[in-house]
Amino acid sequence: MKGLLLHCGASAITRSELAVLPVPEPMGPRHHIRPFIEDVELITDELFRIGMPVKDEGFGVTVGDDGVPRQFFGLMEVEADGVRDHGIMVGVRGSYNQTLPRGVAIGSRVLVCDNLSFSGEIEIKTKQTLDIDSRIRQLLSEAFDGVPGLVRNQDKRFDQYREIRIGQTVGNSLLTDLLRQGVLTSQQLATAIKEWDEPRHPEHAENGWSVWRLHNAVTEAIKPNGRGNAVRRNWARTITLTSVLDAEVQRRVENQALRNHQRIVNQDGQTVGMLREPWRLTR
Repeated sequence: MKGLLLHCGASAITRSELAVLPVPEPMGPRHHIRPFIEDVELITDELFRIGMPVKDEGFGVTVGDDGVPRQFFGLMEVEADGVRDHGIMVGVRGSYNQTLPRGVAIGSRVLVCDNLSFSGEIEIKTKQTLDIDSRIRQLLSEAFDGVPGLVRNQDKRFDQYREIRIGQTVGNSLLTDLLRQGVLTSQQLATAIKEWDEPRHPEHAENGWSVWRLHNAVTEAIKPNGRGNAVRRNWARTITLTSVLDAEVQRRVENQALRNHQRIVNQDGQTVGMLREPWRLTR
């Protein structure tokens, strides 16, 4: 699958190969080994239930020196009505050696550049203890009930990202904030600045100095280059990125609403002035 971000040292694997992986013994009395393939099949069933079948997928596993699988990562792209220029992705991960909790997150892949990001609106994590089988079924069922709404929200989010222009200076400041928050490394910051100034994909610059342009500059900068624990890192970083950009959008929407409330318009709807804060009398 194009765009599958593999952990450093992971090997690509198909669903059928995943199904026959050896399963190790539990590491303790409360550690329950749940085969990776069971999570994949359960997610597939849940997606089918809500009318979003899997159309592409890719998986990777890390294996110890003893030949026993340790960590598992995967991406599944689904068919979703109404989305335009991005695909809806399901990220899944887990481990047999208790280094990762079982987890699922919903994200998007921008088709023109294959950049992946997770919003964090739907994300589950659960420990691999004795009751994981029943617990993960309930968690996934509840999570996927919210996916159709998330798809609509993601379309609205990206529309707002395109519409809201923040200017080059504010974008530069946000990139610095993202460095401080660990979304970007210092090396990736340089790449993000270059993408912010002159995007390699012309579509990203169509709306000027927009939030959309900044979003794609950052996701382009953190796109894996064949090194590093890309799935795990991208998962957490892009959730933070989305949170930062959403906060900037919300702040600007609220400021615009306030300005609109203060406008004085004539009978033709033209702005003829602004209301000023009234004088306050103090004693």
